[in-house]
Amino acid sequence: MTDMASNGTPMDVLTEKDWETPYGLGKFDTVASEKIWSWTLDSSQDDDCGNSVDWHWWAARFDAEPVTDDPSMRAGVIIEERSGASVSATRYDSTEELRRDWESRERRYAEHVHAGCDDGVKCEGCAHCEF
Repeated sequence: MTDMASNGTPMDVLTEKDWETPYGLGKFDTVASEKIWSWTLDSSQDDDCGNSVDWHWWAARFDAEPVTDDPSMRAGVIIEERSGASVSATRYDSTEELRRDWESRERRYAEHVHAGCDDGVKCEGCAHCEF
């Protein structure tokens, strides 16, 4: 496995082939999503929200460094886990698009914690939350 800590950000380490190659059997959609997910195990992400155990949805954001206006530089990655059964990653070319999509996920997560779900602890993916 590639060591992100010694090699930079996901954008520095992942190859185009990682993004295109299906992972095979399991919960990851591509080789890239498996590698990125493994980096979250030591909290390498820049931010995260959700809870895949109690809320059946979790996401993490990795920012590319440095973020520049150069279109050849990726702005970052968002990885999502749904119901503990599927993990997918999306890479972003635009810092604005990355920020907008991340804020949307944070809003959805904030709206998820409500009295009907006993503050999220016992939620089974209720219709209100759309997770």
